[in-house]
Amino acid sequence: MTEIQQNIQQGSPLARSTVITSIKFAAASKQSNPESIDNLIPSLLDCLKDSDINIKKNVLVSLTAVAHNHYALLKLYIEELLVQSYEEVTFRPELVRTVDLGPFKH
Repeated sequence: MTEIQQNIQQGSPLARSTVITSIKFAAASKQSNPESIDNLIPSLLDCLKDSDINIKKNVLVSLTAVAHNHYALLKLYIEELLVQSYEEVTFRPELVRTVDLGPFKH
């Protein structure tokens, strides 16, 4: 598991996103080992502080998969998860994209 944790923390954003997404599929698998996923949750929570929006999105999707399939694993981390999640739902104008649809702008 240490290799996965190292890949989550280091490397290119694309490689890190891929590793984080693989955790989502591992959590959704019927053959997954809950203890191995439990060891990765602190690393995932650290990735929520990353500046790359795609990494944050993939972390939230992976944590959602853990919550649906192994909800007991998140009991220890729920307070930290909620605080970091609420920080991400604040309005940020730099993420707003305007689309021109003829005479209308949305």
